[in-house]
Amino acid sequence: QSNRISIWLLIGALLASCIQIAHAVFEDQAGVLDWHHAWIGTPEIATERNGLIYTVTSRNVIAALNASTGEIEWRQLLEKPVTSFKLNDEALFTITDEKLPLLQVWDSPSGKLLWQDRKVDDLSKDAAILDAVFLSTGDVAILTSSGSVVIRTKIGGQHWRWVPELSSSTTPVSLAEVDGHVYVINEHKGVLSNSLQVHKLDTERGIVQDEYKLSASPKDLNQVKVIDGHIVWIEKNHVKTNALGSSDVSTVSIDSFEAFHSKAIISDTYTITVLDQASNEFLLAGQFLNGEQPYHVATVLKIDGNAVKLTLNLGTSFYPPTVSVHGNTIAALQRQSKNTLTLLLKHTKSDAETAKSIIEHSSDHTGEVRYLSLLSTVPLHTLVVYNDGSMRLYHGSDLAWSREESLAYITDSEFVDLPEEKLWSQMADETSEVPEQHSPLQRYIHRLQTDIAKLPELPQWFLTRFSGVMEALQKKRELTPVYLSQQSLNDSATPSMIYRDNFGLRKLIISVTSTGKVVAQDTRNQGKLVWAKYYPNVQFEQVISVRAATVKMPPLVVAVGRNTEQGTMVLYRLNALDGDEYYTEDASIAESFDPFLETPTVATKIFTLPVQEPDERTQILALYEAGTTRVYIYPDTEGARSAFREFLPSFYFSLVNKDSTGIKGYQVVEGYRGSLTASAVWNFDAPKGSTLVALGSRSPHEKVASLGRVLGNRNVLYKYLNPNLFAVAIADPQAQTMTLTLLDGVKGSVLYQVTHEDVDTVHHDVHIGTSENWIVYHYWSNGAVRGSAKSYQVSVLELYEGSGENERIDSKSLSGYDNQKPHIRSDTFVFPYGVRTLGITDTRNGVSTREVLFGLNNNQILGVSRRMLDSRRPREKPNKEHQEEGLIPYGPIPDERKMFLSYSLEVLGMESIITAPALLESTSLVFAYGLDTFFTYRAPSRQFDVLSEEFNKSQLLLTIVALVVAIFVTGPMVRRKRVNTLWK
Repeated sequence: QSNRISIWLLIGALLASCIQIAHAVFEDQAGVLDWHHAWIGTPEIATERNGLIYTVTSRNVIAALNASTGEIEWRQLLEKPVTSFKLNDEALFTITDEKLPLLQVWDSPSGKLLWQDRKVDDLSKDAAILDAVFLSTGDVAILTSSGSVVIRTKIGGQHWRWVPELSSSTTPVSLAEVDGHVYVINEHKGVLSNSLQVHKLDTERGIVQDEYKLSASPKDLNQVKVIDGHIVWIEKNHVKTNALGSSDVSTVSIDSFEAFHSKAIISDTYTITVLDQASNEFLLAGQFLNGEQPYHVATVLKIDGNAVKLTLNLGTSFYPPTVSVHGNTIAALQRQSKNTLTLLLKHTKSDAETAKSIIEHSSDHTGEVRYLSLLSTVPLHTLVVYNDGSMRLYHGSDLAWSREESLAYITDSEFVDLPEEKLWSQMADETSEVPEQHSPLQRYIHRLQTDIAKLPELPQWFLTRFSGVMEALQKKRELTPVYLSQQSLNDSATPSMIYRDNFGLRKLIISVTSTGKVVAQDTRNQGKLVWAKYYPNVQFEQVISVRAATVKMPPLVVAVGRNTEQGTMVLYRLNALDGDEYYTEDASIAESFDPFLETPTVATKIFTLPVQEPDERTQILALYEAGTTRVYIYPDTEGARSAFREFLPSFYFSLVNKDSTGIKGYQVVEGYRGSLTASAVWNFDAPKGSTLVALGSRSPHEKVASLGRVLGNRNVLYKYLNPNLFAVAIADPQAQTMTLTLLDGVKGSVLYQVTHEDVDTVHHDVHIGTSENWIVYHYWSNGAVRGSAKSYQVSVLELYEGSGENERIDSKSLSGYDNQKPHIRSDTFVFPYGVRTLGITDTRNGVSTREVLFGLNNNQILGVSRRMLDSRRPREKPNKEHQEEGLIPYGPIPDERKMFLSYSLEVLGMESIITAPALLESTSLVFAYGLDTFFTYRAPSRQFDVLSEEFNKSQLLLTIVALVVAIFVTGPMVRRKRVNTLWK
């Protein structure tokens, strides 16, 4: 019998192993209501092989793009910046992290990691990887910081190792393969002169076959390059070269080249750039001052035997040169006018005139060219990367595809509601109407004429509604490929007017980037760009919605950033519908309501106040400067100042110290001649050796539907709803403790404090989320307390007005200065994953159960219902009252795939999750950004206010049609029967 049971258990296990994990959505629903944009960042290196563009980006990503469409074939997000990148037909390798370099070798067609190593071998424990090259055999030669050379095979095994005897005055520089030999280059600093030492090694056994010294004193070892079997360096305004294997050094004066002639080049600005490992051309560039303005001068040189000759003179330019080499062709991109780029092509083995190709592109949309890669010459394919972060591939002078990679650098995002179409059309019809000049009858007649003029649009209205119903009846919608919605806007593109849908699910997402761009995306059309604005030399830090869409008033946002050249703060007030700078039509405030503000006052913190100025109905912003403790309001109009004075007595705020060791509370007071100053009113310091690691506060837009929590016995626990409350996590790395403290932001009093022991805050971050009367926070526990296991944990605190049921604080006498403390209920749950960021769903009236959204370390988004994070979850068997209250028995947070918003998608590099309510009470909009961007809808309490997808709409329509037909058919029959009855 036991054998039979074992057989059945084995069969059951085999069947279970065949079961696939169920994701949160059906396959035909993926990408319908959500969209995911995978980004890679701004390319710094790009080269094409076998129809793929291999690139390394400034976001520490290596990737392969489809050369025809721009789609990502594969990508890898690395932890540290890439310091070296080499590629052959089979593999590519990267070296990351300057302090403790890591060598990784990847399969180039698939992007899979073949092998990696941080230490070259056991004998080089203290030596880090300095450089590496692919050999003609397919092996990898590695140069370490100790000067040793190790040959690793394709699969990572060690072939041989060479260890030189280097003195402390010798520094390894580089290595290269020439004619089947490995050359190792070191710099030796002598008492009287410096030199470059060269060792020639046999690739088969690592035996030294030759060694020699070159008298050389390069100023910068990073500018010592190996080009086409030659060592090239700059020394005292000369370019010097040495053919590897020979001890002869050739010298040529930089001034002998026309581009550098008679120019006072700043000595520290000379650079040598290797254009292609297989080419003998290189770019020599420098900078000189024309007055106070630095200009760039550059020329393309080539190594011809032992001589350095001119290939292409690029002359001088206000912008850095952009040059690329493919085979025997050199390409250089120059700005000829504001709307035109000229691509120069020169064949290196011919004296023929330079070919030109004109590319129509305005610098207003993307800034100047940052990087150029000539991918092929026949046909002509060039990849151009711009300062805003976007990239474009040109076939000749025609645009083939583009990628708006500036969205990989989002620093802040905001949801903006769209206007309702009928109200917006009413605004357009009545903008010229002034009540003082037009009587009610005139306005009514004008409105009636407008409605009559729109009657021809009625058939189209019915058609639109019918097509919407038919679309809903379809089981599968044909979706536009996602990569098309990731493309940049064309120069000639103008924003089309879009409107809110009936359920408020369609909004704009306004994002600002560190590359100086403000971008608007449509949540409905897979995140397609609506408009984009570029501001050169600006790093945006924040975007604030200051006015919602109303009749006659478009929604407005303020983009806040810093001018990187001037060091000033800039604010742009933009129309959220088209991105244009917003100018007021009120002449009395035009001077103080300018759409652009640049000020040397760099605000430490910007606050959105719950006060509107009366002229344009925009919310007032308060700018706090820590250095002077001054506070400024924006806009600074007379109406804004008047409205602000009413709010001034209740204006309190708090800020974390620069060293994160404490928090200080301030009250804003009015001083001499109306100047505003932040006066410190309280101070909270962390214990010695501790720092503040996380902070969380309620959203100012959050709605609370119920003031109490109804229990199973019909009694009520009244929520402690303090708008000034915030939570702060204080970590002590030495004691391995984490203390969560609840503070009142007005009086600085400690409302509650709890300490968790054996918490690792060095290797794991702490995240806090706050909503209504509860706080949830995530951390790592080492598990030493009470013998519990090591795990991620989530703790929840619930705040109530009293410890007993139906107990509450007298609201008539309650003041911010009262010493009233809440009653706390708390609990802790084991959590299955590490967390990068945290958000909480938000609905229109706060009726729906909230959901905590965790951005996980595995690049997924997990939604945990508030019911799972309930401090009152019973540890024993639930009784009748527990069941009536809907409490779930206590247990760890489950690892269920149904709870993942991102199902099978990987949202790389998540940094923030923001939410916004729809018009449907059940639904919240969710947007996550970091490296990737991801948008979806979430209904934590299910969609109780809209028909489900399972509802049979076709059957309903057929039933209605059948009833209408039945009425028309049976109506005459009933009337005839009545008439016949009367005749009888």
